[in-house]
Amino acid sequence: MDIAVIGYGMMGSSHVQSLRSLGYTVKVIIGRNGKKLKNFAKENGIKNWCTSLDEALEMGIDVLHICTPPVNHYDLIKKASENNIHVVCEKPFVLDDKQAEELVALAKEKGVVNALGFNVRFHEACINAKNLIKADKLGNICLLNGSYEQEFHALPSFYSWRYDPKQAGKMLATTEIGSHWIDLMSFLCGKKIEAVSASFGKFNPKRKLIDGKMYPQSTPEGKEIDIDTDDVAIVTFRLENGGLANVVLSEVTPGRYNYLDMRVTGDAGALWWNSEEINHLSITKKGEQRISQVLAFTGGFSASVTNMLREIYQDIEKGEPSKDVNYATFEDGLINTKVCNAIYASANDDSKWEKIN
Repeated sequence: MDIAVIGYGMMGSSHVQSLRSLGYTVKVIIGRNGKKLKNFAKENGIKNWCTSLDEALEMGIDVLHICTPPVNHYDLIKKASENNIHVVCEKPFVLDDKQAEELVALAKEKGVVNALGFNVRFHEACINAKNLIKADKLGNICLLNGSYEQEFHALPSFYSWRYDPKQAGKMLATTEIGSHWIDLMSFLCGKKIEAVSASFGKFNPKRKLIDGKMYPQSTPEGKEIDIDTDDVAIVTFRLENGGLANVVLSEVTPGRYNYLDMRVTGDAGALWWNSEEINHLSITKKGEQRISQVLAFTGGFSASVTNMLREIYQDIEKGEPSKDVNYATFEDGLINTKVCNAIYASANDDSKWEKIN
């Protein structure tokens, strides 16, 4: 199996390490900075490195892992799929609805395995929750609610590509962390999202930049910059079965390193889980004592990536995608892209309900 990984940041490194733990060797690492690439390749025992996908194609590859800013995803996925290469792409999928539709159709035409890096699905508690809901243990799902909160973008914070709309698109909280929550919600409940209503919080649109770090506008020194992305998003979802969902997304909550909270209510029971207590899944029914599943030997973030890739590579080894999988496919990515863009439209139109086509 000849594997290429493009991108050598946090997620590129995570993919390389998870592949190694599964017994796979990365053939080539791809990126823009030759010196950094060479060092990364040496540190990770990768024999080849290059600065373009075309060079990797000439070497001969079977699988491409895309761990780059989202603006690059469309071109990379299209070229790989046209060359009958299986693709594992980090989220968010792509930024444009029509591009997403095109890539879904292309993957189907070529019959290649197509997967997205929504690894939160692969925490053991989330798989257990999915199985409980699928087995109708909670009855009809009427409410999903929760949050995804991080502190990384609370000021002062480093300026990065995530603030550049040419690389990351026009949203931050919605696509960076919200895409994970939206995907997990859809994965668990299995219901189509019919419409959304959203509000954005943009709390420091003007900031001071000093040595690559952003500070409040009141800071005496520094270069003034404009930031137009969402620090916070509050979103309500209407589901096809008449159910509702609601989430608070925050990139600026001190003390929250990586807190995803999901609560699911059905007419026969409820469950809840959060990513700061990944080993605990709480389940209950009306009038009964709460049951807490303790998953003593489950792993953290890295384990969820490895578990995800393990299932994806079962299909890659088979040479084609399976019909019933736990990993997110391009079709899931298409839904996610449409929902995120509808959230943006609603937030910029006084929280008007936006239908998902």
